[in-house]
Amino acid sequence: MLVDLLNRGALKVTFAYDARLVQLIKRVPGKRWNPDDKYWTIPPTGLRPLQQEAARLGVTIRVTERVEQALNLGEERRQKLIVEKTDTSPFPLPTDTVPYDYQYSGIRFLKYALHNFKGALLADDMGLGKTFMSLALIVMHEKVRTVLILVPATLKYVWAAEIEKHFPQLTYTVIDGKGGTRIKSAAEVREEQWAEDTRIKICNYELLLRDVFPRLMEWDLVIADEATRLKNYRKTRTVTRTENGKEVRKRTVTTVGRAKALNRKYTIALSGAPVENKLEELWSIMDFAIEGVLGEGYVFVQQHVVKDRWGGFIRYQGIQQVKERIEPFYIRRRKSEVLKDLPDKVYSDVKVELSYRGWAFYGPIQRQIREEIADNPTLTASNILTMMLRLKQAVDDPRLLGEKVKSTKTAMIGDIIEGAGEHKIVFFTQFSEYADLLNEQFDEGALIAGHVDAKTRMAIINTFQMGEYPYLFCTEAAAYGVTLTAADIIVHIDQPWNPARMRQREDRLHRIGQENSVQVVTMRADRTIDTYVQKILHQKMQLIKQVLDDDIPDEDSAKLNRAELMGLLGVDEDAA
Repeated sequence: MLVDLLNRGALKVTFAYDARLVQLIKRVPGKRWNPDDKYWTIPPTGLRPLQQEAARLGVTIRVTERVEQALNLGEERRQKLIVEKTDTSPFPLPTDTVPYDYQYSGIRFLKYALHNFKGALLADDMGLGKTFMSLALIVMHEKVRTVLILVPATLKYVWAAEIEKHFPQLTYTVIDGKGGTRIKSAAEVREEQWAEDTRIKICNYELLLRDVFPRLMEWDLVIADEATRLKNYRKTRTVTRTENGKEVRKRTVTTVGRAKALNRKYTIALSGAPVENKLEELWSIMDFAIEGVLGEGYVFVQQHVVKDRWGGFIRYQGIQQVKERIEPFYIRRRKSEVLKDLPDKVYSDVKVELSYRGWAFYGPIQRQIREEIADNPTLTASNILTMMLRLKQAVDDPRLLGEKVKSTKTAMIGDIIEGAGEHKIVFFTQFSEYADLLNEQFDEGALIAGHVDAKTRMAIINTFQMGEYPYLFCTEAAAYGVTLTAADIIVHIDQPWNPARMRQREDRLHRIGQENSVQVVTMRADRTIDTYVQKILHQKMQLIKQVLDDDIPDEDSAKLNRAELMGLLGVDEDAA
């Protein structure tokens, strides 16, 4: 069996007909038979599985000199990239900011990765200066003249502020469409902004679907901040519309599809949490940064996702292979490793006991959800999680569900504010309506939520950092890319299903510039969904540890399935 390299990067496999060898190559994910030329092709990621399976069967695999040279060159570059990750020696930068040692190695890594592999993933913990390192790379390379920075809408002005702070010599335009009139629409304003003669364009991901300019432009560099926005690996989706009284199904391109189709020379993905729920998310982000590094998406799923015969998820396999494959192409440092002087985070729980009326409201909702699930056995785990949001709202404050019952959590928030003294607090909830209610009830603070426009948010954050406002009420809109180091207490009023989201919340406070230890307070109502959700957070954290960290994962690290979620509701499906 001979393996050669094709010009398009695939591997050509030839052998004299042997039924045993045919069965061998059919086990390789992504294999294709070329009937005209009578040979098989496999993706580059299929070589190792082919060699492993061949060795097990005692079959010899020979590779041509071209394949050997490509393997050696790739390995040489990967090893060099690993070395660049640890070189912290300083070099001149045109800024008044004094970088940390680890930031020098981060910039070196990005430079080498882009030169040799055209892309990289910068996966440092939140708060370690990924924005600064990316901007430093731009300012160091004059030939990088056209740069597109994709961000969540809430971070457009954060990037603008970072440019002004560290590298004011860089010209930029924030694509926001502001300044529209009756005569000139926001789309027309954006068209003029895209045409401005500036080096950097900053836009939110959604504009890739609305504006044609970024799709037509040839970009020297595209940077995707909070790259988990690209975690959905499907480039298209089916939309059902009614046309002339008939339902019509059409395929449309997703934001991920638009982003991956951008015409660009180099790519940087930034994410402090590149794996949140599924291994497929990491594939999608890495495929954006370095196309093909983990092979085709369907092949990756075949290799690493074990499903039952109905297509239901069972577990992941070969995670160590994924880790080894991506290891040279991303850099990840944790705050505990590189910021030895950063104050600690101190964790504590505040136990909340529902009132009699609170239990009287919570219990029927729980029973109703159980009955709805029992009556519909086809509901997926995702459907059940959505239904369970009602339980979380009932525990937070029954007013969220239209019931005028006093909330013990809301009363406890008042106690926390009163007992904080001179310490500033940031409260987080996943419910925008609850943040609004709290902001109305406790009126000395301020609100950061999705419906607060980006410029107003920045003004609130700057005022908070300067000493005004004793506390903030925030939704997940404040969990990305902002600095709230004036506070040293963070309160999780409720917990998202995703452990990475909790870390993102905490790292708004626990980052460069924090001078005090950060008190992390989690409010939990005993014997309610608050307590049980810990199991979900724990199991999802295991996948993150498996792929990115050195911790040994628990054996039961698969995603929660329907039966386990029913267990959280107090239902034993097997017994039923």
